[in-house]
Amino acid sequence: ASLRRLLCDLIEEYGRHTGHADLLREAVDGRVGEDPPPGWQPASRP
Repeated sequence: ASLRRLLCDLIEEYGRHTGHADLLREAVDGRVGEDPPPGWQPASRP
């Protein structure tokens, strides 16, 4: 197997698992997408 083939397989597999994690997260918290929850503010720097 070539390095190119191995990298393509790794990227494809990673993308597949990332999608599964999103489905689980959406099922748990009901939020869809990547937007932060309403009212969320980043931490201020000192």
